[in-house]
Amino acid sequence: MIQIEHLSKTYDGVSEHHALTDVSLTIEDGDIFGIIGESGAGKSTLVRCINLLERPTSGRIVIDGEDVTGYSGKQLLKLRSSIGMIFQDFSLFQQRTVLKNVTFPLELRRDKKEHREQRALELLELVGLSEKAKSYPSQLSGGQQQRVAIARALANNPRVMLCDEATSALDTRTTVSILGLLRDINRELGVTMIVITHSLAVAEKICNKIAVIDKGRIVETGETAAVFSNPQSEVTRELLGTDSLSGDCGATASRAPRQVRREPASAILADALDAASAPLVNAGCPDEVCQATRGGESVEGRVR
Repeated sequence: MIQIEHLSKTYDGVSEHHALTDVSLTIEDGDIFGIIGESGAGKSTLVRCINLLERPTSGRIVIDGEDVTGYSGKQLLKLRSSIGMIFQDFSLFQQRTVLKNVTFPLELRRDKKEHREQRALELLELVGLSEKAKSYPSQLSGGQQQRVAIARALANNPRVMLCDEATSALDTRTTVSILGLLRDINRELGVTMIVITHSLAVAEKICNKIAVIDKGRIVETGETAAVFSNPQSEVTRELLGTDSLSGDCGATASRAPRQVRREPASAILADALDAASAPLVNAGCPDEVCQATRGGESVEGRVR
């Protein structure tokens, strides 16, 4: 379990910038926990505080009952080895083969070469890239590069994986595929995942719980389905495209939802169908039957 307690982060400069203010969250083992918000809301700062790439100004990070906020030296290295991280830009070593990219964390740990390569090959098989072991990142598609990054993040058998806008640079069909892989890893390996995203579609498809952050503060948190169906904060309603109108008598009337950024399953399916006669995509996410149109014909599929 990860407990974030009254966390704040302030950057000094000409004027102080409060990136995070009094953030408190509880992330249970096995969760896929989404943190959503607009650009600049504080999402990435929060996730970087969890593995102490950024030091909080105040507050605590408690993992499995132990306050890790003040860790340094060997304690900090051990903590970071238990937390994998993947990024929007993949962050692969271009001069290394796929296999050598995946073995890199194990080299830092000074594992034997035989063990490193065996572990890397197992992970490449897990992410569906066994045949690319000798390739270089420049020879791979964006989706394949992100799969390599995921394999590398799993090299140390982490308990937690931080996903910072991991699908933002990918097209829709590849995004669906990567979300399916992350869901499978969560289910099969029991890795807790914290997913940083501005995409409501990503949060809705993969996360069982979410928190909405705005201007460095958590404005709403809960089960994903509950937050999406009955948002409590104005920020969340704006993200979802739902307005509330107050009448003169003080009663609140709801305007029908309007789609602003949210991408329903039917949109994902339609985009997937448009991609070079692509088959219907099964991504391993929660089942949802929907329809899309291709060539004037209605096509029903299951986005998972």
